[in-house]
Amino acid sequence: MKAFIPNLYFLFFLITSTFTATLTNQTTSSITTLIDLPLLLFDSQAGYLKNMIPQLLGIVNKQVPIPNHRLTVPSFCVTNDIGSMNRCFLNSIERGDLGMMGIGFSTQALLIGMTSTTFTQPWVTFASSSPSLTQSRDYPYLFRTCPNGIQQAYTMIRLCAHYKWRDISILASNSEFALSLTKYAGEAAVANGINVKNVNYFTEIIGDLHKPLLRIRDSGVRIIIIAATPVEMIRIMYTANELEMTGKPYIYISSQITRDDINIPGTANVNQTTADLLSGSFCVSKPRPDYKAEIIRQIYPSATASQNESTSNAPYLLNALYSFAHAFRSLVLDGHQSTDQLRGENLVKALFRVRYQDPTLSEPTPYYYNSSGETYSDRFAIYNFQPTGDRLQIGLYANGVTRFDDDATVLWPKGYGPNEKPDATPVTNITYYSCEQKGYRTDTRG
Repeated sequence: MKAFIPNLYFLFFLITSTFTATLTNQTTSSITTLIDLPLLLFDSQAGYLKNMIPQLLGIVNKQVPIPNHRLTVPSFCVTNDIGSMNRCFLNSIERGDLGMMGIGFSTQALLIGMTSTTFTQPWVTFASSSPSLTQSRDYPYLFRTCPNGIQQAYTMIRLCAHYKWRDISILASNSEFALSLTKYAGEAAVANGINVKNVNYFTEIIGDLHKPLLRIRDSGVRIIIIAATPVEMIRIMYTANELEMTGKPYIYISSQITRDDINIPGTANVNQTTADLLSGSFCVSKPRPDYKAEIIRQIYPSATASQNESTSNAPYLLNALYSFAHAFRSLVLDGHQSTDQLRGENLVKALFRVRYQDPTLSEPTPYYYNSSGETYSDRFAIYNFQPTGDRLQIGLYANGVTRFDDDATVLWPKGYGPNEKPDATPVTNITYYSCEQKGYRTDTRG
C-alpha cells in the first residue's frame, strides 16, 4: 500500500503536467496563428517615429481588433535619400508588405507615389503636404492624414490680411513643396487684396540667399513669406542678419519650423542666437497634438502644449495606423481571409470606406477620406516666436475659418516699442501669379 501511494502522486503529477502542457500549447497556438498584416514605415525624422511604433501598435491592435489578424510594422526606412527610399520600397514589395506609411518631403513623396501606382501599393502619408499629391490622378493609391498645403498658404495670407499688410514678398526654394505653396499663396493674395510685389527663388538647401534677399530689400517690401524647410529658414535668418534685414521693420512668416529645429544638437537647449533672430517672427504649421485627448495622454503622459514640438506628426501617424486597421478589419469581416485579398485594389476601396471617431482629438470628430484621399484634418496653427525659442499660438485655421486669439500678446521683432506694431500698408497695384508650364506669369492690374 505504501508503494502505491507514490504512484498515485506520480499519476496526479502526470495528469496535471499533461493538462498544463495542453493549455500552454493551446495558448501558444492561439498567438502563433494570428496572421500578420505588415506595413512599411518611411521615417525621415531620424528614427524618432520608428521608436514610437511598438507603443502605437499596442494601442491600435487593442482598440481595433482584427479577427485572427494583427497589424505589424516590421519594415522601416529611416533615410532622406530618394534612392535609398526607392530600394526600401522595392524590398518591401518583395517581402509582401501590404501598405506603407510616411515620406517626409513632398519631392520624395511624388517620386515614391509613382512607384506605388506601378505596384498598386496603397500608402498613407502623414507628413507630405504638397497639393500636387492629391490634386492629380497620378497618385490614386495615396491617402493623406496631414493637412494640405493649400490651406497653409491660405492661412499665411490671412495672417497678412489680419494685420492689413498689403505689400508682401515671397522667398521660396525650388522644391515641390515650396513651389506649390508659392502658387497658392499668390492666388490667395489676389483674393484678399494683397499685392505680391515679387517672388524670389533659390536652389533648395544650398542655394545662394544674398541675391534674393537683396532684391526684396531693394523693392521696399518688409513683409516676407518664406516657403522653405527649417534648415533653410535658419540659413535665411542668418543671411538676413548679415544684410541688416532682421528686426524692425522686417516681418518674416515661415512655413515650418519648431523649437526642436533650433536646439543645440544632442541637447534640449535652444541655440540662443537663432532664437533671437526668429524672435518676433511668425510660423504657420501643423498644430501641436491635442493633449486633452486620452490617447495622446497615453503616449505623452507628461507633455504640455509648450513641450515636445516634434510630436506634431504623432497624431497623423496614429491615424494612418488606425485607417489601415479599420480597413483590414472591414475586409476580414466581409470574408476576405488570404493576404492576396487584403492588398491592392481591395485595400484601397476599404480605406475609402473607413469611418471612425478621431481618437487624437478631445472633441468627437468623425474621421474619413474624401474622393481625393484627403481627410478633414486641414488645421493649421499660427505661431509667434518668443525669445526662448518657444512658439506662442495666436491663431488657428480649421474647417475653412481662420480665427485669431485676441487675448494673445504678440511679440514683435527687436526695435519695436511696447505699444508699437508694424503699420498697415495701403494696397497699390495687385500682382497675381498663376502656375503655367513655363513657370509663373506676372500681370499687374490697376
